[in-house]
Amino acid sequence: MQPTQKYEEDVAFVREAVEKRDRRQYNSIAIVVLWAIILTAGYVVNDFRPEISHLYWPIATSIGFLISIWVGVRAKRVEGVAKRGEGAKHTLHWTSLFFTIAAIVFIAQ
Repeated sequence: MQPTQKYEEDVAFVREAVEKRDRRQYNSIAIVVLWAIILTAGYVVNDFRPEISHLYWPIATSIGFLISIWVGVRAKRVEGVAKRGEGAKHTLHWTSLFFTIAAIVFIAQ
C-alpha cells in the first residue's frame, strides 16, 4: 500500500467521523423525550392538582436532571467519545443553573 493511499484513507475516515458527529443534533433523543414527559406531566399537575404542584416540580426535575446526566454519559460512551473536560463543563453548567433556580424558588417562598 502506498503511503499516499493510506493518508487518503485516514483523511476520508476522519472526514466521515466529523460529518457523522455534525449531522446529529442530539446524542440521545431519550433526553428530549424525558423532558417533554416531565414538562407535560408538570403542566397537567399544575392544572388539575395544584395542591401537589409544589412537590412535583422539585422532585421531578431533580430526578430528570440525574437521569439526563446518566443518559448523556452513556450515549457518549456508546459513541466512543471520551472528553471528560467537555462532559464536566456541561455538567457544571446545568448543575449551576439547577441550583440557581432552586435558590430563587426557595427565596421566593
